Amino acid sequence: MPEKLCLHQCVVVGPCLYIAGGFDSFSVIIDEVWRLDLTDGTWKKLPPMKAPRACFQLVALGEYLFALGGLTPAGYTRSMERFEMMTEEWEFTAPLIHSLHRHAACITEQGKVQ
Repeated sequence: MPEKLCLHQCVVVGPCLYIAGGFDSFSVIIDEVWRLDLTDGTWKKLPPMKAPRACFQLVALGEYLFALGGLTPAGYTRSMERFEMMTEEWEFTAPLIHSLHRHAACITEQGKVQ
């Protein structure tokens, strides 16, 4: 990953570490997504999220990564988007009920995002 970030999110899926969003070194909220292959140490820049965001949550469920809420250049958001790891494509999903930022999220035993 060539740039310093803060207030980004990361998640591990199999042998890969995904890092998304956050603030860049100029305090700009970004939409960038990177994947580090932990087997050989190579970085790959992936397609950007639909919305730049920081202070959000990133979780993995099945074949998807979900980016939930956070802070966008327009303010706090209820938007949620998912990334299909096989096709490497982002799409918006149903929004959250309330705007959230600096929150926690997890996957339950029933396979639901909490």
